Amino acid sequence: MISPTGLTDADEVTVTVTNLDPAATIESREAFAGGVTLLTGSVTDPGWLDVHEGTIDWGDGTVAPVVVSAQGAGWASMFGSHIYADP
Repeated sequence: MISPTGLTDADEVTVTVTNLDPAATIESREAFAGGVTLLTGSVTDPGWLDVHEGTIDWGDGTVAPVVVSAQGAGWASMFGSHIYADP
């Protein structure tokens, strides 16, 4: 920054940001070929300003986003569904 007197000055600041990992609990029903497999989950997070999103690998080559149906300060609920073509 140049001051009105023509002198300059500089400064350096180090900022450290830490974030704890959220904890997720996932439940699903029995899966079978041709039927809809449902997944529900909840997230708790000590970082209450965090926004959550996720993906699921269904194990058959399909990777899809998980729908976050609701979230608030330190929590989220999510669900997903998938139809397996093969047993």
